[in-house]
Amino acid sequence: MEHLVIAYCEDYERRARALTLATTDRETRDFYSHLNGVIDTALDTSLPKLDPTARVAMRRDIACRRGATYSPLYTLSPATYKRYKRQAKYCIARDLGLLVGS
Repeated sequence: MEHLVIAYCEDYERRARALTLATTDRETRDFYSHLNGVIDTALDTSLPKLDPTARVAMRRDIACRRGATYSPLYTLSPATYKRYKRQAKYCIARDLGLLVGS
């Protein structure tokens, strides 16, 4: 589950770029928009105390497998950062339907 969340976050930027291209067909555009929207909504839901810029940084940290030490979210304590990151991954997985038995 965790690897899929990382992969979806890692591919977020490519999907966002494809949404701006005129050559992307409608079905692909709808699917990419849905995936990115689910990720954005999950981050908004799981990290309400962070501003939108910090949520983007968290998504990129998940995608790059970056930890608290090297994150641009240096103002968060390592324990808080880890808790937020765990919450974000769980919400993304849940909203994408990746959790078995949930």
